[in-house]
Amino acid sequence: AETGSSRLLAKRRRGCVHWPYFREVQTCHVFDAGYDIVHDLEGVLQEFDAKIGLEHLRAIHLNDSKNECGSHKDRHEKIGEGKIGFAALLAVTRHPVLKDLPFILETPNEDAGYQKEIQMLRAGKEGVPCT
Repeated sequence: AETGSSRLLAKRRRGCVHWPYFREVQTCHVFDAGYDIVHDLEGVLQEFDAKIGLEHLRAIHLNDSKNECGSHKDRHEKIGEGKIGFAALLAVTRHPVLKDLPFILETPNEDAGYQKEIQMLRAGKEGVPCT
C-alpha cells in the first residue's frame, strides 16, 4: 500500500514530461506535502532516491514553513521562524548527500533578512552572525 507521500511522488513522476531532468526541491513544499524532514530526513531522502533518484537533484530552495507537516498549504516562513525550524534546516544544508548542492533562500525577507539568514546558517547557530 502506498502512503500519501508515496502517491504524491508517484503522481509527480507519471505527470512529468521531462521526468529525468528533475532539478530542484523546496523544503517548505516537501514538508507541507507530508514529508517529515524534521524527524526523518534520512527516510525522506531514501524515499526520494528510490522514487525519483538523488542524482536528479541539482538545487534546494531553502525555506521554513508556516504550516504543520502535511498541511498541503505552501506558506513560506523565514529560516528558524516556522514549523520546520532552524535545526532541521541546518541539518538539510549539512547533510552529506546535500551539502555540496546550491541552496537558494526563498523566504519572505528583504536584503538584510537574507544576510542574517546566511550568517546564521554559516555559523550553525540561530541568531548568531558569523564573524
